[in-house]
Amino acid sequence: MGEKNVNWSIIMAKVAPIPVISMILTLMIVHMYNMPTGQRYYTYMMQGVPITLPMIIYIVVLQLAVATVMYLIVKSRRVRAARLGFYIITVMLSFFSLYATLYAAFANLSNGDLLSLVFSIIFTPVLVKMIDSENHNIKYIGFLIVCILASLSLIEYLYDTSLIFLILLLMPIMDVVLVYWGPLGKSIQEIKKRRQETTIDSKEHVETSSRDSSSIITKLTVRIDGIMLGIGDFLLYSLASMWSVELLAGLLPPIGLAIYFIVYTLLFLLSFYINIKLCLRRGYGPASPLPLIAAVATTLLSYYLLTLK
Repeated sequence: MGEKNVNWSIIMAKVAPIPVISMILTLMIVHMYNMPTGQRYYTYMMQGVPITLPMIIYIVVLQLAVATVMYLIVKSRRVRAARLGFYIITVMLSFFSLYATLYAAFANLSNGDLLSLVFSIIFTPVLVKMIDSENHNIKYIGFLIVCILASLSLIEYLYDTSLIFLILLLMPIMDVVLVYWGPLGKSIQEIKKRRQETTIDSKEHVETSSRDSSSIITKLTVRIDGIMLGIGDFLLYSLASMWSVELLAGLLPPIGLAIYFIVYTLLFLLSFYINIKLCLRRGYGPASPLPLIAAVATTLLSYYLLTLK
């Protein structure tokens, strides 16, 4: 996709809500559940690094395995396998996001676990249908809801470990490796090759996203004007924003926190803009490295400046 087809005002208007909504929701959860923030949270985070290193290895291996399976599906052109893979990923993510969030929300209610399960079963098909929609506006809303809820669940249940911190440090590297030298990049190249074949042979055989094995990739992305963002990008943007708020919430007064929200969002959007510009030069690329690096750097720098004595 060339840059001439990109409307940056539309893109920024749709990307900005990801960190903004994530930060506001996290602030509400922090106060509602009296979760540790500031130096207390930082202490938990640093103490957990040795414990969570095996988990990081597990996450890396799992991510490589999933990306490899997706490539094999795309390469094999098995449409049924692609559809099954898509539904497994979206159903699991949607159900986990709903159930974990509702379980925390209904914790003080009698039969709260049962209510969480029932509502999750009811609303999971709705979220999956939204993500599976051909309408990119509906799909965008589905992505936004699922990824923010998933990030919120991780923040709620992993606040006393360093896992989130390590994920945010590792994912930019993993994203670059998987896209440029790994199975995700090979999948993208295969899809581009498939589209060229379709254009050349369009009179005899036309492939659509619903009948093409590449749908496992295309269905897990949403078009925002001239660019495509994956569901993983939404999740990481949200997670980084929530982590940032939890680390700094206890160190700033309300006005200071509001200013930080604005500064963080502007720096996030600037890094996102630069990242996408670089991707457009090559035609494709990972959309998370620079935004995540900017988010982590902004958060840690702000923390150290606020805790200097």
